[in-house]
Amino acid sequence: MEWRPLRLPLTRRMLVASTPTVRALLAGCAVVIAVLIYDSIQRGREIELLKAQTLSPASTAAPVAPKVVAPVKAASMADQAACAKQAASEFKREGFKDGSMDDFTSHFSAATGHCYMVTTSTAATNNIPTNSRTLSDAFEGKVYGNYFWINTQGEEVLGG
Repeated sequence: MEWRPLRLPLTRRMLVASTPTVRALLAGCAVVIAVLIYDSIQRGREIELLKAQTLSPASTAAPVAPKVVAPVKAASMADQAACAKQAASEFKREGFKDGSMDDFTSHFSAATGHCYMVTTSTAATNNIPTNSRTLSDAFEGKVYGNYFWINTQGEEVLGG
């Protein structure tokens, strides 16, 4: 079997139409390659300069001082008590009752100055248990997040 180069039939029209496009593409590629080469040379020079500065014994760079983080103050008992009282008031205002399967917890954050409240509600409708939780600000009423779960798969739940 004899080897012969594959020859595709090119019409004059295809050759004329593709030549400027190919030239433009090659020119664009050449520009991109030139920019990449220039950039890598510049980065190499910068790296060498940094190495020389860090390895020299008489470095003129000023020492970097460690960042000092101020300690977070603890919430006072008065702030925590006011937060707990407001959370209880908000819990009742939202229609929840003590002794039901609903509950709440509160937390005063001294760092943010906010009284956070998590309300948990558990219920069952047509023997399908649901559970919801809401994180909110007890004083402002702003809701930060909600969670709702409904047992549609008939999964066994604790105590059930």
